[in-house]
Amino acid sequence: MKKEVESQKILIGKILKETRRSLGLTQEEVSEQLGLAPRYISDIERDKTKGSLDTLETMQHLSYYSYLCIKRLFKFFRYKI
Repeated sequence: MKKEVESQKILIGKILKETRRSLGLTQEEVSEQLGLAPRYISDIERDKTKGSLDTLETMQHLSYYSYLCIKRLFKFFRYKI
């Protein structure tokens, strides 16, 4: 069970990074728009920290970024449920 949770954490960071890149955004641009430190965005994407639900909720302020993230996360978890 713990291994599955760790695997999901890694995929979440990967999904966030891929989404940001697909939109042509830098970590600095995302962090500026979200009011978070660039290092924090980097740590989430590299799975150095899992972030928090508050952080993911804050990410919804980037509407298109949020849409793509939610869509990819939903697709991932839908197959896991």
